[in-house]
Amino acid sequence: MAVRTPIYWTGDGIRPMSTAQVDDLINRVIYAYGQNPSVTIDYVSSNGNLDEMQDTRYQAGSSTSRIDRFATAAETPNISLIAPIIYDHMNELIASGGSYPTDVASRSFPCYLDANNDINSMTLEDFKDTFIYPAIDIMVSVNPTQQQRSGTYVVLNEDTTVPSGLTPVSSNPIFQDTVANTQLYTSGGIPEARDQPAPAVNWYLYQYDATSVTINDGPLYLNSNTHLQEMSTSTFDALSGQAVRHAAGDDSNSGHQIRYQINAAGASNRGDVMTDSRRDGVSSAGYTTRFVNVNDYRSQEFPSGNETVATSYNFTIRKV
Repeated sequence: MAVRTPIYWTGDGIRPMSTAQVDDLINRVIYAYGQNPSVTIDYVSSNGNLDEMQDTRYQAGSSTSRIDRFATAAETPNISLIAPIIYDHMNELIASGGSYPTDVASRSFPCYLDANNDINSMTLEDFKDTFIYPAIDIMVSVNPTQQQRSGTYVVLNEDTTVPSGLTPVSSNPIFQDTVANTQLYTSGGIPEARDQPAPAVNWYLYQYDATSVTINDGPLYLNSNTHLQEMSTSTFDALSGQAVRHAAGDDSNSGHQIRYQINAAGASNRGDVMTDSRRDGVSSAGYTTRFVNVNDYRSQEFPSGNETVATSYNFTIRKV
């Protein structure tokens, strides 16, 4: 197995392809994957198999009422966290039953020149090393182009402008962040409803559409008559599409299976960070009183302070 330099016909002879020409073929592999990805994510109402995320926020403490005086801050129940709201809406699906293309008569794949300038056909392993694995490496890299993300996924905040070439997986958000709405808590409202959240901030999952790459010079291969022939784009797509789908999906030996996860170490982040925010004020900072009459002195502690991030969630892609 080895990375090979494919050859092509220049019009007056056979030449090894340039790096740019090979890169175009690798990007064409990514396009083929994007048209029929083997690792997909569905939106589900609950129990998705990606890591769950939690939204938490503070709520007011219980109110007090005395007939003689206001309860002190120490006597007034503290603010508390609500039970976490679980978000586990992403379900990763791996297509099974795939296979690599068959190397018919040892001449299914592009040709290259060996050290003696003899023409040889790539083996399946050569084909994977030259085109398939580099394509997957690019797809899971830190900052590929939009074309190089074909068929993969990204998470965007509701305030982010969605570029063309993305399709929403669902109209439902995969995560929401809420915080206590301090403007709703007033002394005149004591006893206030304990949990009064501000409108949620939403994040949505999108899939990149497959973006085509034009191949001007197809690699040469040996046809059924063992004559050199330029490989058509459709033939290259068929070979590479089947191979990349299997390598990224269910070939556990490839080392290039594409997988998604939340906060995976060593993985590449895809999109906007999802944040679980809370108010940072201590309970006593929200201590509030209300005088109703000489027999009714009320107090309650409200969430206060600035929004701070308690937990960050990154949607990630990697190879395993």
